[in-house]
Amino acid sequence: MLIDILFFILGFLLFFTGLSMFKRNLCFVPQDVLIKAVKGFSQTPLRSTIAFTAITAIIQSSSAVTAVTVSMVDAGILEFRSSIGIILGTNIGTCMTAQIMSLNLYHLAIPIFAAGILSFFISKKLGYFFMGLGALFEGLHLIGIGAEPLIHSPFFYKMIKAAEKKTIACIIIGTAATALAQSSSAVMGVIIALSQRGIIDLNSAVALTLGSNLGTCATALLASIGGNDAAKKTALAHLLLNLLGIIIILPLFKPFTALSQATSDSLPRQIANAHALFNIFSSLLVLPFAYAYAEMVSFIYRLIFDFMNRIMVFCTKLIKTR
Repeated sequence: MLIDILFFILGFLLFFTGLSMFKRNLCFVPQDVLIKAVKGFSQTPLRSTIAFTAITAIIQSSSAVTAVTVSMVDAGILEFRSSIGIILGTNIGTCMTAQIMSLNLYHLAIPIFAAGILSFFISKKLGYFFMGLGALFEGLHLIGIGAEPLIHSPFFYKMIKAAEKKTIACIIIGTAATALAQSSSAVMGVIIALSQRGIIDLNSAVALTLGSNLGTCATALLASIGGNDAAKKTALAHLLLNLLGIIIILPLFKPFTALSQATSDSLPRQIANAHALFNIFSSLLVLPFAYAYAEMVSFIYRLIFDFMNRIMVFCTKLIKTR
């Protein structure tokens, strides 16, 4: 049991270190370049969606793009409604990490890591990139080995079976885990690693994946704290986009899971494809109505603001009466 726990911890350390190295050295984009890209590609929702799908897929950080976008809206460099297309694009582009992790290339982890060491003679960035990728795959493999005894645990089996019947519970767990980890990629990696060992099934994994999409909105919400109304609307637009997608998918959860299952014979690939399908669906649903969506977000923001003001006034009066 102790050996399994050590494998599990070592797997996590390798996975997170590898993911960090991989993302940092995939294509590091300085913030000033990212700001120019945000300004240059945000003229129309379609243009910014296409551009930032590619940019997010390349730099492998939807959190960075979203945080920069919120900051630019807060500074008045970018209009709130111009940020909608960027948010839609980052939502699609972030699926690339899950697709890479689902390839199940753990048997190539050591050769990839060795290639990274040799690549140092060419470029340090290239060396770290390959070493990070190798560590990522080996970390996923070790997480799976360390978690394998869970399969034989009656408590865990009952918990998974209960979660299979409670989709909303899985969504909440995925949301909380991603909000705490501040990385949907990390949570997706754990989900894929557990699926490779048969510890979770497609239904539970898809529900957790939906939750991870909602949890990743925490970064934008944190970035908007202390910002102006436009910055807060941008963070709210990101949150509502994923929430709206989940609300629409929930009544169609079984057909959606069946569609994901039909995309591949491999469970990890099915999970990664479900992640991609959800993000593409929610973004394309809003894209034709981007400016109308911006107006809807503004309206909801005003309702929330008015509601909070009324609570504040009520609490103030309550304190004074005492």
